[in-house]
Amino acid sequence: MKVDMNIVQHLGISMYSTLPPVIAELIANAWDADANEVRVELNDTNPENKCIIIQDNGIGMSLKDIQDSFLVIGKNRRMECNVTSSGRKIIGRKGIGKLSMFGIADEIIITTVKDENGIRRKNRFRLDLKEMKTSGETYYPPHEIKNEETDEDTGTTIEIRKIRRKSPFDPKKIAVDLARRFLIFDDNFKVWIKHNDEDPILVTQDLRFEGINIEFVWEFPSEKIDSNYEHKDAVRGYIYTATKPVPEDMKGIYLIARGKLVHRNDFYGIRSSDYAHAYLTGWLEVDFIDDDPSEDNISTNRQELTWEKENMQKLRKYLQKVISFVTKEWREKRREKKEHVVKEKTGIDIPEWINSLDSVSRPVARKLINSILGSETIEEDRASEMIHFIYDMFEFESFRQMAAEIVEDETIEEEKVLNLLKKWEVVEAREMYKLSKVRIDTIKNFEKLIEENAREVPTMHEFFKKFPWLLDPRIMEFRHEVRFSDLLKENFPEDDIDGADRRIDFLCVRLGGVFFIIELKRPHHTLRLKDLEQAKKYRTFIEHRIGNESNEKVIAYVVTGKIPNSIDVQDEIETLRGVQKIYVRTYDELLQDAINYHNEFIERYEKLKEKTGENSESG
Repeated sequence: MKVDMNIVQHLGISMYSTLPPVIAELIANAWDADANEVRVELNDTNPENKCIIIQDNGIGMSLKDIQDSFLVIGKNRRMECNVTSSGRKIIGRKGIGKLSMFGIADEIIITTVKDENGIRRKNRFRLDLKEMKTSGETYYPPHEIKNEETDEDTGTTIEIRKIRRKSPFDPKKIAVDLARRFLIFDDNFKVWIKHNDEDPILVTQDLRFEGINIEFVWEFPSEKIDSNYEHKDAVRGYIYTATKPVPEDMKGIYLIARGKLVHRNDFYGIRSSDYAHAYLTGWLEVDFIDDDPSEDNISTNRQELTWEKENMQKLRKYLQKVISFVTKEWREKRREKKEHVVKEKTGIDIPEWINSLDSVSRPVARKLINSILGSETIEEDRASEMIHFIYDMFEFESFRQMAAEIVEDETIEEEKVLNLLKKWEVVEAREMYKLSKVRIDTIKNFEKLIEENAREVPTMHEFFKKFPWLLDPRIMEFRHEVRFSDLLKENFPEDDIDGADRRIDFLCVRLGGVFFIIELKRPHHTLRLKDLEQAKKYRTFIEHRIGNESNEKVIAYVVTGKIPNSIDVQDEIETLRGVQKIYVRTYDELLQDAINYHNEFIERYEKLKEKTGENSESG
């Protein structure tokens, strides 16, 4: 080896101070040697005597190769040959990768076997950093084996000894790093990383995404990119966005040439503050920048391109256009997905709902919802909650008025939407407080009717029609399906029922895709098996009648006075609840639920009033 030995300091120790890029250089050498298997062994069982062994099954080196190529610093191999004998594009170029090992260690032992005209010859030599530094301009590494015939397989083994690093080896981290530096790992080129006695890790391209959940993918070249860049069809690869921000050391686009990294992940001059960048990573192949062996566009450490040249500036501008296109589409895709998730979680078809509103409310709702769907920081679950809340509250005029005030601005900041929801919490609590106060009187009347054992027809029937929230607090308006009630009465005449029970009545109502049959008994009536059997017949009858009309579920309720302790009745209630969707409620349960439900609103508002100083009579 003839060279100013200070070059080892500049091109080895100074440029390669960490393990992953050193391993990467040796992997590239194995690729160029037409190896299809590489095994990297990391041994630190003895922290004071660490060792790394890299073994490949490539073509190996002859004594002449060692002297004329390997031991020559700075030799551009591509000036002689641009591809290997198997057709691989050669990665190595500058002839300095071999010095990378001295960035982490002081001694290198290389054993290599090559087939020369049918005879396999073995060579082994040792490189010592201290000896090299004191040898002057010429260094002659000692050969332990020289041109020895052997029956061993071809290939090269490199032992890195006297390692200076103190921290333990992390094989998974190295494997992931390699997966991000190369696009060459497949069935024709396999690399394993083994640490001490642990199971080896096979390096695959999928390791790039370790711990990352990919959401959207863009393939290049793409016809969607409007550009006259001359090499746009030669920029090939994929850009990905994840569901969550990617690790800091993965944000941006990696550039690959001849299968190996030539520029670390970057956004190429686009402002890094763009929120979308936190989710974006990708690998683009730009082989054309490294095809001319006489023109070098890559920095010495192969970590970045030299952007000063005009051709590189054009590439940079094109990459900026690609990234801008991806971030724009990412926002659109996220919005569409968010809208889909909202519908899936809440059942709300946003366009359909907005179109159903009046002409005044429609633009207010559209702008409010769009601000949530378009927000980059509001995740899908939170967006579903917020939109469901707005959907429910939009029936209140006071809420619509408050929403109209904030949508007057050209853009709605997320903070304004959140403030609206917080403000409405107080307003809603006050409105429900007032409503609950009024309803308490109705609840007292309901209690009185129960005590008096009021008749189901017409007394309880009309009372429930007027105050349907007693059956279910969600029912604000009772749209009685008279046609179906009449059908039940026609098909189940009172003549078929015992005299004491002949005054039966049905309330039929549709609510949120569910058809309810509510059979009312008198408040002092004790439930019997016969009542449950009748309810089953009512439900089956209605289900068959509406089966051709819609996909609605049919649920039956029997409202009665008491439920006996009879095991037969109790078991039948449980069976019908699970299989037939028939439920039994007592008047006392309805009464207590109504009291609890409305007392919750009264107590909630009293607490909010204490916090905010809100006056219950205001607004």
